Amino acid sequence: MEEIHALLNGDSKFDLLIIEACVRPALMYSHKFKVPVIQISSFGFMLGNDEVIGALTHPVLFPIIMRQRIFNLTFWEKLYELYVHYWIIFHWHMRELGIHKNQDKPLPQALQEYMDSSKNGVIYFSLGSNAQSSMLHSDTINMLIDVFSKLPYNVLWKWEKDELPGISKNIKISKWLPQTDLLRHPNLKLFITQGGLQSTDEAINSGVPLIGIPMMGDQWYNVEFYEHLKIGIGLDIEAITREKLLKAIETVISDERYYYLSYLLNLKRKLRNILNDQPQTALDRAVWWTEYVLRHGGAKHLRAASANLTWFEFYEVEFILKLLMLIFTTIVVLIIISHLVYRRLRCFMYSQKVKITKDKKQI
Repeated sequence: MEEIHALLNGDSKFDLLIIEACVRPALMYSHKFKVPVIQISSFGFMLGNDEVIGALTHPVLFPIIMRQRIFNLTFWEKLYELYVHYWIIFHWHMRELGIHKNQDKPLPQALQEYMDSSKNGVIYFSLGSNAQSSMLHSDTINMLIDVFSKLPYNVLWKWEKDELPGISKNIKISKWLPQTDLLRHPNLKLFITQGGLQSTDEAINSGVPLIGIPMMGDQWYNVEFYEHLKIGIGLDIEAITREKLLKAIETVISDERYYYLSYLLNLKRKLRNILNDQPQTALDRAVWWTEYVLRHGGAKHLRAASANLTWFEFYEVEFILKLLMLIFTTIVVLIIISHLVYRRLRCFMYSQKVKITKDKKQI
């Protein structure tokens, strides 16, 4: 807090601010220092980012990443998800894919030998840095150990503590593993992940089939895409059982549909080529655009026309109200004219009828 107070109350000068996109209050620094801002997000397109850059959004076509269901929704499920969408936005009142990926590097010697010597292959289990596996309920941990111990594969488990009691010989724990390089090893059969964006991106780039166990944030959103693209299976942490986990592992590894499609989608010009079909690396592009923003004083000419507009202005409420008023006035005028014409015709017809009656009486 002292550093923040010193920064806000001091006379520091900057040319550019690079801030975390999901920390919305950090935008206040752009007002304080009067300089351009670049937002970086490790969660993809976060809540409120659309308003900041003036991007178009849609609760169904472009769902926010906090949603848990996005495909094949029934009417009532869609209604519930719409409620969730606006509830999250009410209570919460850019993505440069691939920057985190490193160049290919060899594995540490001990890990390389371990991977090479695994005759049946290796399953890699990691819940990332936020959802640590050591924080799971003891019953869940024991269930995982029981399932892994029955497998014919070796299991690499990212475990944040020094020891994990009760593990079998085929389970190896480590506080840290070079995930990107590990996923590229040909003996890696399966990646069991929490479904984070970076882990998903790295697995897709390496052509590894997935089992996703989402726990927070955008992970449900990402894991639903596993099943939608047929590159993996999703499991609910609150409903997971030995039978469900064992069946999911056996299905993803033994069913060629998952491994082959994952391989096909990546190595044969699908997901992997989509990610890598770029004139430069994501990091080089990020550096170039950072310098571009600096060269052109914030590059305001690239900002969306809808940026910094109120919802009243964005949706042209004034124009719509005027248009509705014009239509309403036109309809009212037409009704009045029609009524007057009708009355005139009726009076005319009545006068003609009276005249004919008088003529008959005179005859």
